[in-house]
Amino acid sequence: MKQLLFAVFLIQVAFLSPKYHIKKIWLFSKTQFAGATPKTPGGKPASGATTTLLCFLEASKDKPTPHWQTAYFNGKQYSVNALAITEDSVEVGTDKSTKIPIILKPDAGSKLIELELVAVENNTPRNADGFILEGRFNKKPAKLRSDGPVVELSPVFMP
Repeated sequence: MKQLLFAVFLIQVAFLSPKYHIKKIWLFSKTQFAGATPKTPGGKPASGATTTLLCFLEASKDKPTPHWQTAYFNGKQYSVNALAITEDSVEVGTDKSTKIPIILKPDAGSKLIELELVAVENNTPRNADGFILEGRFNKKPAKLRSDGPVVELSPVFMP
């Protein structure tokens, strides 16, 4: 009987679709300097360096995904705006440590979604590590967590 229950469990795990049809999450950070970002999100002149967090999702094509509203990274809150990617691949930037260009290409039957994350000023920090996405899926709360690494991209210097 135990073997039968274990076999049923394995079959369920093997055929369950990923949570919210999301297959992969990639996180990148990019440092920009005052010349590249003359204004902060609040419209104030920027001083020094600002760090931007980039998120890309690989999701099942033609399947609904949550409407993501809020993200948290190491306790800091971000507002989320999903941007559809119509190309078959996207060049994110260059890995700062290896100097290798990073190009994301979804698997067959998948699509890429870019999440534009904007830091929310004057928020109450959460006591949480990692990356958390919150939103709505089929009129219910949706929550996705990633403890994967954040790849730091080489900074882009603008004149």
